[in-house]
Amino acid sequence: KNEPTSTNEINSQNISATEQLKLLNQAVNESKARAIISPTIENLKNYLVMQQQVTNQAQTFADVWKKVLLY
Repeated sequence: KNEPTSTNEINSQNISATEQLKLLNQAVNESKARAIISPTIENLKNYLVMQQQVTNQAQTFADVWKKVLLY
């Protein structure tokens, strides 16, 4: 099964935001599980990249949230 390997791959699909979030969570969880079960450099790197993308997205969300509260 070909899982998305980045948030860009998920966001580029023509699906609802709810489905995108579901796919993102599944992809991150799969990447984490793969890194735990088979801790190769490639698997750990893939997980860390995905985790960083999620962290960046969360930071963007928090930044915009703050702007909305100040508006």
